[in-house]
Amino acid sequence: MKLRIAVPALTALGLLAGCAAQTLHQRVDYICATGGTVSANYLNLGDGGDAMVQWQGQLMGMHTVVSGSGARYDTGPGKGHVWWTKGDEGTLYARDAAGTETAVATGCKATPPLPTE
Repeated sequence: MKLRIAVPALTALGLLAGCAAQTLHQRVDYICATGGTVSANYLNLGDGGDAMVQWQGQLMGMHTVVSGSGARYDTGPGKGHVWWTKGDEGTLYARDAAGTETAVATGCKATPPLPTE
């Protein structure tokens, strides 16, 4: 299951790496206060973007969803994960089958910090 998601996404990232007109791909590594790291590969295709997020050996394909503040990426309906960022910080949530979200990686800071706009 993980491989089916990862291979097309990584292939797309590889193909887009040659496009120089705009930044289509950005990798950001985060060190979390709860321990461990989260690595996110952001892909911007002009439709809100997608992310491939890696945490504790899991590689998760996520799509942008509506958020009140910052950027929120979701693996989709049902059981899964949510990666929510604002500025150079992020939090990873695990969602159970009932839809309850529990923070599993908090206080995650980009290394080095992202430039402010």
